[in-house]
Amino acid sequence: TLADLLEGMREPLEARELRFHLLPEDFKAAGAAVLAALEQYAASQPGWVIAPHNYEGLRVAVPSQKGWFLLRM
Repeated sequence: TLADLLEGMREPLEARELRFHLLPEDFKAAGAAVLAALEQYAASQPGWVIAPHNYEGLRVAVPSQKGWFLLRM
């Protein structure tokens, strides 16, 4: 079960959730533009790894910081 898989795992040392409000009337297009810009930026960062199949948004691993972040709409 899922509980069995999670047994023995520790809570992360740090977790943070931020929510941004998109002000343009066409917030969907604005959000897509932000996701595309972040993907381009993340791809240019040494050591950052973009998850190839993430259906929630853009997930980027940053191994040097032992963490990751997710941007979604």
